[in-house]
Amino acid sequence: MNDQTLVTDFIAGDDAAFAQIIHRYHHSLWWTARKYVRSDFDAQDVLQEAYLRAALGLRHYRADCSLKTWLHRLVLNASHDYRTARYRSNELSLLDDHTYDFPHPTYNPLDSLDLTLTLINVLHKLNDDQKTILFMVDVLGYTIYRTADDLGISSGTLKSRRSRAKSYIRAKHPELVR
Repeated sequence: MNDQTLVTDFIAGDDAAFAQIIHRYHHSLWWTARKYVRSDFDAQDVLQEAYLRAALGLRHYRADCSLKTWLHRLVLNASHDYRTARYRSNELSLLDDHTYDFPHPTYNPLDSLDLTLTLINVLHKLNDDQKTILFMVDVLGYTIYRTADDLGISSGTLKSRRSRAKSYIRAKHPELVR
């Protein structure tokens, strides 16, 4: 099957068509992602983001370039966003916290399981708009203005929703906020 047929089938609801697209280009896309990030794990994160963007955006694919080129562009954009978000989060954590708490060599990630589960429960109590905004701004590192533009709302509305979400988290679970 050619790429355009797979795209058409996926848009019509055939998830196997998307799986076939990913299978067809995964190796090439992985190497592209790996060129722009520091580790294999980071490359996998970038690919997951690019695949999500592809699944959401294939309805808008116009075929003015090859599908492979379009997918590579998504990987490049996801790589850029990943590096930008990682840089910002590292920069912010260094600016916000002067204690530089590095994990002890005997650090066990399961020790933070309670905190992780608490965070998941708190996030489930937020509305979808608030979760999306916190994810885009505080996890992915997008700017307020880019996020507002992507969501089709004003930056003031976005700031208000983000502030309410953070206030709720602080009030209910101060242990989640540094």
